Amino acid sequence: MMTEVKHLNFKQILLFDLVDQNSRSNALKEFMFYLKYSGKRGKINFALSSSNENVHYHLTIKDNYILDSVPTSLIVDREDNFSRRVDNLQNPHLKELVYKTDCIERLVKDITPQEKKLVSVVKALLSDSEYIFLDNPDIGQDIEIVNIIKKAIIFEVENYHRKVFLKSDKREIWLDISTDIISRNENNKYIKTKNKLSEHKSLTYRPNTLKEVS
Repeated sequence: MMTEVKHLNFKQILLFDLVDQNSRSNALKEFMFYLKYSGKRGKINFALSSSNENVHYHLTIKDNYILDSVPTSLIVDREDNFSRRVDNLQNPHLKELVYKTDCIERLVKDITPQEKKLVSVVKALLSDSEYIFLDNPDIGQDIEIVNIIKKAIIFEVENYHRKVFLKSDKREIWLDISTDIISRNENNKYIKTKNKLSEHKSLTYRPNTLKEVS
């Protein structure tokens, strides 16, 4: 049963299902509008992984991570502190994603579009933000990477009470972890529907469900 949104709760992974209404709209604006509609006031502490990657092309992968993900107070010996931060990550799946972006001394401008997208997603998850906004995080990623991203998201939500907003052209990929589906009614008001397919205890995939999303 659909009910109008009144407030946000902890442990949420919200999938925005708005493809039939302004499917090309800006995801960040959509997420912000939803938060305002839900009663969120004041400064919103968020990290964004967008379709435009939001990575700094002329910096290395490591410096991208440090710039947006490591507290300024820790940036003294940047390499040592970043390595220590990764080693101390409690989220094993996020740590695995960091290792997947190997050779982190490479300049972002020299890596593939798929790698740029992964760096963008990792940056968002590494941040200490309350809200994580992920716009098409699956683009160009194979099933192994998407699987790890899902597990990393679940860990962050369940252990740190972070709230993850997802928007994807391949919404079916994210139905198994999304707690709620966000849509609009005929009056253009946001509607939150509980996702009965959500199962956080195990992530399972059918063979050949996803090879690569582009």
